[in-house]
Amino acid sequence: MHLLVHPSGSKYWHLQYRYDGKQKMLALGVYPEITLAEARARRDEARKLLANGVDPGEIKKNDKVEQEQASTFEQLAVEWHAKNKKWSEEHSRRVLKSLEDNLFSAIGKRNIAELKTRNLLVPIKVV
Repeated sequence: MHLLVHPSGSKYWHLQYRYDGKQKMLALGVYPEITLAEARARRDEARKLLANGVDPGEIKKNDKVEQEQASTFEQLAVEWHAKNKKWSEEHSRRVLKSLEDNLFSAIGKRNIAELKTRNLLVPIKVV
């Protein structure tokens, strides 16, 4: 475990480890938000995972994906629409109506992390 200090002055706790014969690095947090004691506790948790044959980096990635899965296409599209304040009222209404008519029924409830370009082809071809 070490503290990586960037030229800008930012400091990050990192843990270097080997898994499946490959050298890997796990970010443990940002100093001083994560104290030395907390970084050591996180290091110990990662070592326990390694001892059980589990890659702590993959666990961290999976946790991040699960958090992102809470967002559906419809939720993000509505948020995006609400943030566009430069549009006229009429244009804003047309954009939202178009999203509702063409996309929300086809992919609105889908998880945004799962969507691929090919998933957009069907609704676009219909339009």
